[in-house]
Amino acid sequence: MVQFLLIFGLLLVVFQMFMPEVGLIHTRPFLLPILVAYSALRFTPVRALGVAVGLGLFLDLFSAGRLGVSALCCILMTLFILSQMGDFKFDYIPHVMFLTLLGTFLYLTIDYLFFCIQVQTWRWYPKIWEEILGKSLLDTVLCVPFFWLFDVVNKAFLPGKEPRSLMR
Repeated sequence: MVQFLLIFGLLLVVFQMFMPEVGLIHTRPFLLPILVAYSALRFTPVRALGVAVGLGLFLDLFSAGRLGVSALCCILMTLFILSQMGDFKFDYIPHVMFLTLLGTFLYLTIDYLFFCIQVQTWRWYPKIWEEILGKSLLDTVLCVPFFWLFDVVNKAFLPGKEPRSLMR
């Protein structure tokens, strides 16, 4: 299943380059944090961190001059979600949506912070916050069908090893 997530993540990175904006909020969904959240919620911590590093490096390969930033953001997002293991039920959809919202918001905020350090400016415009919040909310809505799809694929390829399921 880890290999499937990494291949799917690589396809998502390429697909995101051509994805159109969503009409109401004028932003594109950022689907990579959904894969990172899924791996953090469904796999062991070591596998989840491996998926986070792999997906982050895939994204970094397509970003000029930012090698390691996306991988670091994915790792921090995974560690944040893993740190909430005792506080949330992972088979309860609103909790999963809330963790995906917070994880995506954390990822995008840290990514923009590194961008500010790179260009040596500390301006946080309202348009940036609108985009970060829009992408986070869009990922929150999209995480449920994606999690369901990944659970179905996981059942099809690994019938004996079932992850913690969202849909009971």
